[in-house]
Amino acid sequence: MADNNTNLKRKRPKAFYVGQKKKKKGQEHLTPGMKGVLVTCNERENLCVREAYNVLNEYADQLYGPEHSLQGDDTTNGSDSEDIEEALAKEVKELQGTKHEKRLQSVLSGAVNVIFIKTNLPDSKDPTDLVHTILTDMLKTACKKTRHCQRFLPIAGSCHANKEDIKKLAEQMFQSTFFAEDAKPSTFCVIYKSRNNSSITRDDAIATLAGIVMNAGKGHTVNLSKPDLAICVEIIKNVCCMSVVKDLFKLRKYNIHEVNEQIFQSQKNSAKLKEDNGVDPSIEKTNDNTQDISTTDSTTTVDNTNTGDLIVIKECQEKSEDVLNETGTVIDSSVKEVRNDAEKDETIT
Repeated sequence: MADNNTNLKRKRPKAFYVGQKKKKKGQEHLTPGMKGVLVTCNERENLCVREAYNVLNEYADQLYGPEHSLQGDDTTNGSDSEDIEEALAKEVKELQGTKHEKRLQSVLSGAVNVIFIKTNLPDSKDPTDLVHTILTDMLKTACKKTRHCQRFLPIAGSCHANKEDIKKLAEQMFQSTFFAEDAKPSTFCVIYKSRNNSSITRDDAIATLAGIVMNAGKGHTVNLSKPDLAICVEIIKNVCCMSVVKDLFKLRKYNIHEVNEQIFQSQKNSAKLKEDNGVDPSIEKTNDNTQDISTTDSTTTVDNTNTGDLIVIKECQEKSEDVLNETGTVIDSSVKEVRNDAEKDETIT
């Protein structure tokens, strides 16, 4: 009996309690059929969610207008003419009705340091254009928007992580890109990432998606260095998230942290160029004028000196000619005297 009691009261192993965290009430999990933005971070998930909300809402207001701007305008009309009972009944129906979904809502992804922001954009649009405008505007204006977020990857669709569902989702998603009627031959690549899943291998997923695109008969080819379009596949547990994006390497694989580093480097290089060439244009103009004046003065002095030298040389030549003439006459006279003396001596002898 003692042995049985000890077995019943035996403590559970430590592995039983590992990984069992308290789940937040009311928070959704990533499920097939969701659209949104996959945000990665380096710890501090709460701050990352706050930053993602601020950035996405800022640009969503510019593209789609403010959230809930036209909600509740029709309910106030005619309220004075209605009775109190009818107004109360109307309010109860509105409260009991379906709640309006938020434009952005964070969802548990099932992976560490990975946050999924579910989007509810007008006309059920996918967030590909939204994220593309964010990153391009950051590069254009050289303005940093985030500190804790590392990557903004748009997710245009999601499904169960198996080959059949992935094929269906890909064929549906490629209708507006690779399978479009006016689609021109383009280059593409496939980027694959898997977390907490081992049912699908990387080679199988890439081969299936590349085969679907190349069998479309539009002349699409594979280019891993500079593709026109990129098929991004992110598998988290039993959910496959997929999107087709452009400007993959220009936007640093949609890594917002590397975009910020590129902005910092560009600002640093521009500052160095300003330091190296840090001369005011007004000073440069005055220096140019002084140089011109000095050159003109030098040319005039050179000309003046040349003319003076010529005059001096001519005078020297004239003087030398006079001296030569005088010396020549003196020599002739001395020679005549010597000859006369010699003739006299000969006559005497």
